Amino acid sequence: MNVMIKSRSGNEHVMTIETYARWLCLIEGLDVITKAGEANNIDLNKDTSWVKPIALQNYIEERFPAMLHDICVEENIDLTPTPNIEPAIPLNLNN
Repeated sequence: MNVMIKSRSGNEHVMTIETYARWLCLIEGLDVITKAGEANNIDLNKDTSWVKPIALQNYIEERFPAMLHDICVEENIDLTPTPNIEPAIPLNLNN
């Protein structure tokens, strides 16, 4: 199943729902890092010791199944395999 996202500039980006979920996991992981940096008074723009690609990859891998489930529940998507190719589902990201 594909997801279509329309950017503010009007460009349309189509990706699989799995790719979309992984991007959301990455964004969420970076948000966790940002909040932890703020809570510990760390300037993440100057201090790069927080950059831990393997830890971030592990976060994405661990969070991915739940994120995919959350998207499916929120958007009422059934990922039961079907023999037909389904069109992209437009998501409203302006909320």
